[in-house]
Amino acid sequence: MTRYIRYKSGERRNDRRVSLPISIDIMGQTYDVTRWSLSGLEFPANGNNPSEDIDFSANFVLGEERLPVRVRVARCDAKTNVVALSIKSLASQTFDRLNSYMMRPSMFAAATATG
Repeated sequence: MTRYIRYKSGERRNDRRVSLPISIDIMGQTYDVTRWSLSGLEFPANGNNPSEDIDFSANFVLGEERLPVRVRVARCDAKTNVVALSIKSLASQTFDRLNSYMMRPSMFAAATATG
């Protein structure tokens, strides 16, 4: 079952955030994502505090699949130990796979259990 994260009062977002298990691979280092949507994601910084407004390529990791994405550092909060990335562009195949996963996570249960 997809767990949607409620908006805070007055918060405006284009895409729903979810807490489904997924990871992001950034330059060979994999991070477990805590919350994500089709427009952005958050993960624990683990001492890494990249500069904001840097664009780079990364890969969502869904089981054995690597789904390419272009991202920008939107926020790096040392106080809460969180890095937030804004998704700048998704290939249509990446969009389709992530959207399918959000809508029907049970179809991906075996893939995420091994990832």
